[in-house]
Amino acid sequence: MRFVVTERIHAPREAVFDVISDPRLRTRWQSSLVSVHMETEGPPRLGTRWHEHTRGGLRFELEINEFERPSRWAEVAHGRFADARLGVGLRVGATPDTTSLMLTVEVELAGPSRLVAPAVRAVLPVALRADLRRLEALARAVRPPVS
Repeated sequence: MRFVVTERIHAPREAVFDVISDPRLRTRWQSSLVSVHMETEGPPRLGTRWHEHTRGGLRFELEINEFERPSRWAEVAHGRFADARLGVGLRVGATPDTTSLMLTVEVELAGPSRLVAPAVRAVLPVALRADLRRLEALARAVRPPVS
């Protein structure tokens, strides 16, 4: 299943990119996560790998497979019950302190987890938008908009 969410984020594009592309910040804005464990040292970049544990007890192995600061970032995730691909495109919005964000998520459920597909379709877009509001607040705190 595929989801596309577009949002206007009231923070500079570079700050939004730096927050969304850094797995070490994930638990601060992504509500489904309990923990993130880095496998790659150093700052986020193409090939950075980590794994995440979710509130539902799921574990995913992830890797950044696109990294074009500050406009494009993507990752792939592999788990026992699902695989996912996530891509983010960022453009400067109406002002330099506003970012137009387009988030594309593709989820492939495996085995018995396919039974929850209707719930995932209903809940995921709402959860993504709520997470993006927390990401916006974090991006503003990391690098406040210029007045």
